Parts: sequence; structure tokens; C-alpha cells
Amino acid sequence: MVPSVIRTTICAFLGACLCASWFACGSAAEPVTVRVAILRDAVMARVSVQGYYRIEDAATHQALAEGKDLKGAITAFKYAVNINGRRYPQSRLYLRPQDSGSIEVNGRRYPGDLEIIRGRGSAVLVNHVGLEDYVKGIAVREISHYWPFEALLAHTIVFRTYALYAVQQNAKRDYDVTGDVYSQVYGGAAAERYRISDACDQTSGDVLTCGGRIFPAYYHSTCGGHTQNASILWNIDIPALSGVDCVYCKGSPHFSWNAAIPVAEAVGKLSAAGIMADGITAIETSDIDQSGRVVKLALRTARGGFVEIAGKDFRQILGNDIVKSTNFDVVLRGRMIEFSGRGWGHGVGLCQWGAYFMAKAGYSFSDILAYYYPGSEVRNINTYGIR
Repeated sequence: MVPSVIRTTICAFLGACLCASWFACGSAAEPVTVRVAILRDAVMARVSVQGYYRIEDAATHQALAEGKDLKGAITAFKYAVNINGRRYPQSRLYLRPQDSGSIEVNGRRYPGDLEIIRGRGSAVLVNHVGLEDYVKGIAVREISHYWPFEALLAHTIVFRTYALYAVQQNAKRDYDVTGDVYSQVYGGAAAERYRISDACDQTSGDVLTCGGRIFPAYYHSTCGGHTQNASILWNIDIPALSGVDCVYCKGSPHFSWNAAIPVAEAVGKLSAAGIMADGITAIETSDIDQSGRVVKLALRTARGGFVEIAGKDFRQILGNDIVKSTNFDVVLRGRMIEFSGRGWGHGVGLCQWGAYFMAKAGYSFSDILAYYYPGSEVRNINTYGIR
């Protein structure tokens, strides 16, 4: 999750007025476009377009091919990319369909255009999608569309804010976000659901700001009683991400948890990460923050020394599916490391299950956002011109 300035995008061939057939001059893309890396290090991918399409050189915007009803494969080689059997030596290409939503990659349908960035023997496939379509394409992967509508409204604003922040942060990179858990999970057009699309339409253009600026609107599943101060985890210190008490997520299925991992497996994972802690004989939490989360741990080794490690790194190394949060107690029992913890996720920003129960209790989306992002304001990018 990463900052964003809103950029206005224009169809690449607009200014040239050399538009052929259905590529009419004056057709504009969405005011804000998000570049989503849907495949990285891809050697081959199945691709299809229903209807007319155009392949362009991304550097010159020259039309290289036009056709109808594409069905084939994108194959990356060291010095060229093949699209449906035709060789293109360009390092970057655009596949532009006439109708948005008519591109399929590996059987998944996507709105917008597809950029193909060739590396040395592989390619990155980047979906250029309008901001609102992007939010509709991630929401059902990040929240249930059956949740209370006020919770859905709050989440669409959070998702949109995070996306715009990422656009700004990564403006000089090949893409703004990935389509997986390292950004926001993106499913394209097939992931859209009516209630979420309705919530997105009702909040269209709404984002969160702090001090008049967009900030990284982080979120997580369950905070376990207190959200985390972002400054403890990352180099971000703003009031909206300072952490708050949460009395709403107690009904979350992830509010409390237990887990265990063999010492030998933990040692192997630590060693693979460059932390030599062979022969762990004790584990102690050496630093706890105000939210109850482990900031640092000390591992006693068989040689009598201590290895200190940050709680967030310890969780990441052992696995976020095992150690669900850094809000845990830990004990060494024989050959097992046992955990009892609370919450799921990094704990910063919106507690999703807290938002669920707030909405169930009758709170509005604005109440939810004001609670979890103290000092923030909801502003509309079209009204305030936030860029």
C-alpha cells in the first residue's frame, strides 16, 4: 500500500488525429487511471478480445496491428513479444479494445486496456483501468458484498484513497499496484457485485484526506481491541493513522487465535531470512507498544546468547497465516513454539470487522471513517480538485 496524486490520462492517440476506423479522436479514458500489474514474470499468457482491438507501440503510439476477435497467446522472448503468433520487437505495447471489458487474460475479464512490458524472456502485463472500475474490481476480494451497506460505503472510500495514494507514489514506475495481497486483491470485471458497485457509485470520487492531503488509508481484518500507530511499523506519522481503542471487533471470528510451529521449522525459516538462531531455548517479548503488540522479541540460543528481532519481521518470517498479528503471547514448550493472540493483520487504519459491527449498530459510513482515521476528512476529488 503506497502515496498518490491523481493523474489525468488521455487516449494515447488522441492528439495525433490519425485515428483509424472505430478509434475516433476525442474519446477519452477515465479521468483517473490505475495501472495494475495483473501478471509479473510471465512467459506466456492466454489472451482474447471480443470485438475490435488495436495494438500500439507504447513509446510512439503508432498502430502496429488492428483486428477483430483476438484469441491466442502472449509469449515473451528475450528480444520480442509474440501476440497470437505475430512478432513485436518493441519493449512496451498497448492492447486496446474498442469496448471496455472485452479483454480476457487467462480466462479473467478486465476493463480498460492492457500494457505489455517486455523484460528479458518474460513480461509484465499491466491493466490500465479507470479508478471507479478498479475499486469495483477489488472490493469483493477485500470485503463481503453481503455486509451492511454503510460498511460498504466506508470501504469503497478507503479503497479509492489507497489507490490514489499508490498512483502518486509509483508515478515513475511501471505500475501503481499489483493485483495481489501486496496491494489490494484485484479480480477485474468478473469480481464486480451489485451492492458494492452501488456503494462505489454513491461515493464516486470520495477520498480521505488529512490536513488536506491524501494519505495511505491502510486497513486490516481485525485489530483485536486497539488499532496500531503507523509510525511504529513504518515511517508515517500522521494523526489519521495514530491508532485508537476499538470496542467493536470483539465479535470477529479472528478476534482471538492460537497457533503453534515446531522449533526446527521456525529456526529454518529464520535462517533462510539471514537470522541465525539455531537451538532456541527461550523466547521473550522485550518491547510491547501501547496497543499490546510485540515490537521486539529476544530469542535465547543454545550458546547462551540472545538474538533480537522486530515483532513485525518475526511474524512475516514465520508466516502471516500462522502468526496472525503481532498482538500475541508466546511460549516455548518442548519442541514447539506456541502462540495465543488477538486480531488479524498489521492493525493500522480501518478495522474491517470493527466497521462491520459499527454499521450493524447503526453508525454511518462517515462515523466509521472518523472513528478509525481520527482527524481525517472525506473530500471529493472532482469538487476539490485533489491531484
